[in-house]
Amino acid sequence: MHHESAAPPTSTTAQKKPRRAPGKSRPWNKFNRFAALHRDSVKDQDPNMSAADVRSKLSEMWKMLDDDAKNAYNMPG
Repeated sequence: MHHESAAPPTSTTAQKKPRRAPGKSRPWNKFNRFAALHRDSVKDQDPNMSAADVRSKLSEMWKMLDDDAKNAYNMPG
């Protein structure tokens, strides 16, 4: 009985992105700034709301904004 063996796994060395220096983080995008400013007010509406529900509510609020309102959160760094 002849069995074909599976090809051995090939090792591909993916290029890793260089890590950021400690203390260096990516700048916040517009949504993150919006969320940081409005998270407390959303939580105040329902203190028992889960973190996932808060994110969902913030996302819904963000989607309702027009581009001009979203651009108000486009502050440097």
